[in-house]
Amino acid sequence: MSSWIPYNEGEYRVEEAFLHVSSGHGLRVTEVVVEIYDDGRGKNLRGYGQVVNALLVDLLDWGEEADLILALAPGHRYRLPTPVIRAGKVFAPDVRSAFHFQPRSPWTPLGDREFERLVEETVFLNPS
Repeated sequence: MSSWIPYNEGEYRVEEAFLHVSSGHGLRVTEVVVEIYDDGRGKNLRGYGQVVNALLVDLLDWGEEADLILALAPGHRYRLPTPVIRAGKVFAPDVRSAFHFQPRSPWTPLGDREFERLVEETVFLNPS
């Protein structure tokens, strides 16, 4: 699985990240870090950040499967299709909690223009 990861082992801060569902709705994920590590079979990826869990539940009402869109830097933007997601259990509308993710399959590179278009077209959920 490691051939799709073009980075060395380490932690990489993500400039912008959001979950996106097929309806066009999205939810921003903050303070995201991607970790590249060697699992003994090659490079692998996992990551963490913070999300408003109440809005995550709302987002999944708009679409059952969410892709994670990651922008590490211009020219380094990706769509991670339907990652495994673990999130905290705090459902207050204004509270952020831990959000962890791991890929089910390789990410797909996004061009800068494609990424910007996706951001512009996404209807982001916000706390009330």
